[in-house]
Amino acid sequence: MYKVCNVFLLAISSFVVACSGNTIDPSLNELVNKYYAAQQNKDWSSTYDMRIPAFKKITEKKYYQDEMNKNDKGWKLNSFKIMESDTTAGRVVIKIKFDFTVSSDEESRDIQLFENTTWEKINGKWYCYNAGHQYHLPLNDSIVRD
Repeated sequence: MYKVCNVFLLAISSFVVACSGNTIDPSLNELVNKYYAAQQNKDWSSTYDMRIPAFKKITEKKYYQDEMNKNDKGWKLNSFKIMESDTTAGRVVIKIKFDFTVSSDEESRDIQLFENTTWEKINGKWYCYNAGHQYHLPLNDSIVRD
C-alpha cells in the first residue's frame, strides 16, 4: 500500500508540474542559458545571433553591439535563474531572476530584478523574441511588434 501511495503521489506531482508550465523544452532551456551567459560575457555578437529573424532584419548588428556596449556600462550580470514559464500565443514566456552589480564612480550596489522574457520557435529553431530590458538594455526589448 505504501509503494502504491508513493507512486500515486509522484504521478500527481508530475502532473501538477507539467500543467503549471514549469517544464521547458531542453533546447529552449539551452538557448536561454546560452543567451544570458553571453550577456554576462558582454558577447553582444552572440546575443544578436540568437534574436528572431525579424529583429535582425530591422536592426544592424554593429548598431546593436555598439548600443548594448554603451547601455551596459556599469552593469555586471552576476547570475540569472529561470523561475517559471508559460506558453502564450505560440511563444514561451519565461520569468527570470537577474542578480546585478551596478557601479558608478561613487558607489556599487547589488540589485535583483525579475523579468518576463519571450522566446519563439521558428521553423523548428528557438529564438529570443524579448530578452527583458533589465532597466538598462532597451535593445533587449521586443522592438518587433506583431
